Amino acid sequence: MTIQVSESEALKALRRFYAAEEEYVASGAKDFSVIAETLHEDVVMHQAASLPYGGDWKKREGFEAWIKAMNGVWSKLEHRDVHIFDAGDDTVFTRARAVVTSRATGQTIEFPILHQVTIRDGKIFRAEPFYWDTAALLEALYKG
Repeated sequence: MTIQVSESEALKALRRFYAAEEEYVASGAKDFSVIAETLHEDVVMHQAASLPYGGDWKKREGFEAWIKAMNGVWSKLEHRDVHIFDAGDDTVFTRARAVVTSRATGQTIEFPILHQVTIRDGKIFRAEPFYWDTAALLEALYKG
């Protein structure tokens, strides 16, 4: 018996975003258009309000500003042990261990993170990370 499983449109859209993100980083963060093409025109990145890059970052311009704000805070950002959970045609969850290094203190911290990503028209429409402990992130940022 052969069972074929096809990827949802949401998972395909997420994979396109990840590929664009890798291309953007490889370019030295110079050409945001590769990422912009994977984002819905009404995209929203929601970040925990307590973080220095917290709040809702709207539209492609806001998403780009969020990336720049994150880069201003962290000198390193890496996701390890990434697991992707396809929840259907418009939602994907990712679970990973994030490793970040503070530009201000030089401290590196590793923590679990969950992302909920919603897709509309084959593009990222809403991205919402859930942090395990934002207080620990703030401590690494400011107290080292």
